[in-house]
Amino acid sequence: MIMPMRLIAFILLLLGLSAPAAAQVGTPAYIEHVARCEAGEGYACAYAAQLGQRGDQTFWLSDEQVRLRILGCRFGQDGSCWKFERIGRPNPYAPMRNDRGAFLPMVREGCRNGSDMACFQAARELFDRNGPGDLAEALEHGELGCVRGFSDACAVWTDVLVATGGDAAPARAEACFGNRPGYLPKAPYCEAGCEAGDREACLTLATMLERGRDGALHLHRDTRRARQLRTLAGTLAGAAD
Repeated sequence: MIMPMRLIAFILLLLGLSAPAAAQVGTPAYIEHVARCEAGEGYACAYAAQLGQRGDQTFWLSDEQVRLRILGCRFGQDGSCWKFERIGRPNPYAPMRNDRGAFLPMVREGCRNGSDMACFQAARELFDRNGPGDLAEALEHGELGCVRGFSDACAVWTDVLVATGGDAAPARAEACFGNRPGYLPKAPYCEAGCEAGDREACLTLATMLERGRDGALHLHRDTRRARQLRTLAGTLAGAAD
């Protein structure tokens, strides 16, 4: 059966409407968002990178895409800062991530501009570097990222407090209970809190062991240990009454 020309035209129109929009580098939308990015709008940096990727599936490997992510992180766009934690291959972000002289200023600025991920990254870099004044600044960035709700930052904040002889209990609790788990293991912080008499840390660790999950990480399931922790939590609750 020969299809009427009107029907053929209608089908082609539907196919055209349903196809994903391909925004090439150099289009008005891309140019506009790059300009907004360079003017300090972090979200525009991420969106420009996405537009480039729509038109070219290899764009994410380009120097220009990395430049946009650097700007996005500097201007406090959390997702752009996350890109520099990539560990897979290929990894276009590795040169920047491994250049400590460039990476630390980027995440310092990102933290000031509102990225809690950048605060964690800055705290981690400063704690690892541990030069004159680094621990004090690491403490500041770790606390700020933790207060904003990112428990990876709470974990680094805890480590710095332990290293400097500060009271790590509140930070350790936040690292254990944090509402945004991230990719650092939190079970050790829950274990330390439980050993220090924190009932909620015992219960949180018990749940981790029952589920076999530590935030985004796999954890060996241990229901026997979980039962012991719940019993200990009951004992601690009784002692508090």
